[in-house]
Amino acid sequence: MNEAAKYFESNVAGSSVNVANNLIRSKKETSLLEAKLEILGLKKLDTDCVTVEKEDSYGNRYITDSVRISADEIKLLMGRSGGSIYTEIREAAISMKQKLDIFEDPEKHQFAIKNLYGDVYYDNGILTLEYNNDASGYLYKTKSNYTKLSMPIAFAFDLHAGFQLYKNLRSYTYALKSIDMSLSQQELPEFTKAYSVEELRSTLGYINLEQSEEMKREVRKPHPNWTKVDQLDKKPMYKRWNDFKTRILEPGIEEINRISDIYVVPEYKKSGRGGRVTEILFHVQLNKKFYEAGYVDSDGTSVIAAESGAEVIEEFVPVDTKLIAQVVTMMKANNVNPTQAEMLLNEAKGDISKVRLAYDLSKKQENIENFIGWMRAAIKRGFAEEEPIKTVYGSTAKAKEFQKLSEDRKSAQTAERVWEKAQQKEEFADFIEYIQEEYGTMEAFDVLYETAEQKFNEFAAWKTGKKHYM
Repeated sequence: MNEAAKYFESNVAGSSVNVANNLIRSKKETSLLEAKLEILGLKKLDTDCVTVEKEDSYGNRYITDSVRISADEIKLLMGRSGGSIYTEIREAAISMKQKLDIFEDPEKHQFAIKNLYGDVYYDNGILTLEYNNDASGYLYKTKSNYTKLSMPIAFAFDLHAGFQLYKNLRSYTYALKSIDMSLSQQELPEFTKAYSVEELRSTLGYINLEQSEEMKREVRKPHPNWTKVDQLDKKPMYKRWNDFKTRILEPGIEEINRISDIYVVPEYKKSGRGGRVTEILFHVQLNKKFYEAGYVDSDGTSVIAAESGAEVIEEFVPVDTKLIAQVVTMMKANNVNPTQAEMLLNEAKGDISKVRLAYDLSKKQENIENFIGWMRAAIKRGFAEEEPIKTVYGSTAKAKEFQKLSEDRKSAQTAERVWEKAQQKEEFADFIEYIQEEYGTMEAFDVLYETAEQKFNEFAAWKTGKKHYM
């Protein structure tokens, strides 16, 4: 735990803050300092709110709520022990005052655009944030559809992407109501949240959504076209996929898994010309290592009420107890318990025949260290359907024939993996330009070079500068 996390755990009443999911998921360009100030402000709004009486331009008196954050607290948020931070505070204050939050409820075809702050000023070492009254419904005393964020965890983040991704994924963890410490990390229940690459860049705060009127009109739609928003971005940050993945996404995920109460595994989906990554699926579990270290959520489940229509693709659901009993009996030799059996049936979408096929295949393996983890992978990735099971073919000759087919299939799969990695290399964008010059389109290239091995050979020949013939 860093110094900021220790300080705010002991100096702000309560170790958690309730944040409306609409606010967590709202989209705006932001920095790590702004994001942390927003969370600290919400906590102080609940515990140390200062009511201010003001007068508008017409002489009308009104009351607004405000919070005060000291320069020493801001230094802790920034991980700084000394020196002047006036410039950083000024930049953050200007940005927070000007930024609009876009709150969406696509299922109800509703959206709202709010500026959270009225006056923002800094004087005598104190930053004061005054809140707009018409944004109060998104700020505090939230009774439903909110996420309880741990203050020590929130302020332990050192990476902007890690903190932003954590908050967003954490707002969907209501599907994970408990953690079974007898299971390994890989065996724990999970849910999956998907983002397009373009939407994720916006979600993490790497697109200024107020660059032009055309962009503003698009992002204010109930269902924005994030590809169009990305195309309208005139000041792109980490636009190239490899830069975004290696410099932003992967370090952020590593930080989440290392310091937080959730564990994230990304899955990259490709489509279109050149097999470009277009979607990222985040598989999210509770982080067993974090709970083993003594983390306790005193309020039980982290999210009290789920948002209607939340974009959760998968979650752990109850299974017929008769099917669970059948799986436990089937795998008695492997000491599978009912919870593990239910997990396997969840992976198989309740189809016990898929579990049985995977189990039959497991018997053909020389060594399996993590049996449940292996079974989950076999069911989820279709290994049971792709790999031949020799005992069903009835003769040695047929077994050898299918063994040869299996080896050919594995070779093709290896070539596919190599080709996929090649497409993730930084120079692949230049290779696409070469293909378009030589063949006109990627479709023509795909027709001429049918297999992944042929495509990779052409890429390797281009990369080394050698002329290549079919």
